[in-house]
Amino acid sequence: MAHSFKGELFGPAQALHGITYVVDAVIKGPKLLPGANYLVDICVAERALHAALARYDLTNLDDLDEFAGDNTTCERVARAVWEQVAAALPGPPELDALQIIVKESDVAHIEYERLLGPGSAPAAFYTVSVRSRFMAARSLASAGAAARGPLHGATFVVDALFSGHELDERATILFDICLGAELLQAAVAPLHQSNLDGNAALGGRRNPTANAIAEALWESV
Repeated sequence: MAHSFKGELFGPAQALHGITYVVDAVIKGPKLLPGANYLVDICVAERALHAALARYDLTNLDDLDEFAGDNTTCERVARAVWEQVAAALPGPPELDALQIIVKESDVAHIEYERLLGPGSAPAAFYTVSVRSRFMAARSLASAGAAARGPLHGATFVVDALFSGHELDERATILFDICLGAELLQAAVAPLHQSNLDGNAALGGRRNPTANAIAEALWESV
């Protein structure tokens, strides 16, 4: 589809441009349907998602009345798709919640989750996710061990998720996804192609476990 954005925050994306989104619908509930042993008829769910996306496929979103006054960001599109898919699904007690995931690229996506049924709007939850990776060497010490294990290398894939309930009304975004990517890249840069044993970027953490790396990156971002 095509769209354009309003506001200097979006830079060149203020001009009309095209994009391909990959969209997932995740349906949640506590019980399987008796006699069928499924949560929801997957064919019904698939048709609901396809029907929602058909409204926007090969379309200029700037021309649609439903988005008048809004930037058609991933967050806004996710909410619009949620509303259409939710209308085609049974609500509680059969199903509890619906999550729509709009993937802008292989390293960035938006999630929008809300409870199904009347009065669900306050439970809406947005998540902006960005991904980076780095290569590093490390040796690990087991609990209670006096010596560390052998030095070995690995490629680490890191996701940063920024979550909240409300969008910035001026930009129709939860958080600048480009800024998120920049912050994450800056955080992993000191770890890339390094020996994590004693790396200052880990803030004095002596055993570079996945948990220690995650904590250090969280603090940096």
